[in-house]
Amino acid sequence: MPPRNPFATATDHYAAFKRGASVYPPQNKDKFANTGIQYEAAQLPTYKHIPLRPPVGVLPFYHVPGETLCLPPRTGHDSLSDADYELAAKKLDCEALVIRAIAKQEGKDKGFDDHGRPTILYEPTHFLSYTGPKNDADHFVPYEIYRARYPEVTQYLPPPSTPYGSPDMQWQHLQKAYLMNANAALQSVSWGKFQTLGSNFHLAGFASVEMLVSAVCSSEQKQLDAFVNFVSSLGLESAMNKKDWKAIAAGYNGKKYYVKHYDKKLEHIYETLRSKSGT
Repeated sequence: MPPRNPFATATDHYAAFKRGASVYPPQNKDKFANTGIQYEAAQLPTYKHIPLRPPVGVLPFYHVPGETLCLPPRTGHDSLSDADYELAAKKLDCEALVIRAIAKQEGKDKGFDDHGRPTILYEPTHFLSYTGPKNDADHFVPYEIYRARYPEVTQYLPPPSTPYGSPDMQWQHLQKAYLMNANAALQSVSWGKFQTLGSNFHLAGFASVEMLVSAVCSSEQKQLDAFVNFVSSLGLESAMNKKDWKAIAAGYNGKKYYVKHYDKKLEHIYETLRSKSGT
């Protein structure tokens, strides 16, 4: 039986709060006014200095609470080739440029960063939904107090910062979230060149989120395979064949794609790529 994560449920958070366990510095002290909860400096080993790149190691399926994130090694160091894109396009019955447009929009056409880490987007609200208080039966600490106690891993950054922060900051947030609830943390990240959301591991053709992350850490080719599986699972082949940007955007980015004009961005990138290719 896997060891129990002491931060896995709202009841556990409540117990931690009763102990006075806090994981953020005093600037958030005002968030706890009139709550009856003592705010003390962190005693957990959770928030010590975290290196930019997690160490290389096997990603375990069961995690010891407080165990740091290790990334599986990158075994394929080549970027996606024209042949890779053409093969994927054949599988999806679409133009290769449509796939390239999605890669450029999602991961800025980069599967890995300069530190050898997969391109990521850490989604704090996803982590909050997986780990935060759910209902009164949990005997939980109130929802807003939970958010205030763990702001970096549950909230977007306030202006003037960008909501997600820099790539390095997002990696730090991911590693902190991983120490609290490893599985939830991995599911709360969009991974690789095509930004496959961890919680969609099954749609991407994997039995677990750990298997998805292990694959995207290995190569851009594996990231492309996950993308092809994901698109097929959603039944988006026809939309991609017809270049129905609204249908692609709704399926890939969600029903509120129009808020940030995701469909128009994809179309613009595609037309730019097509112009450059002379087709």
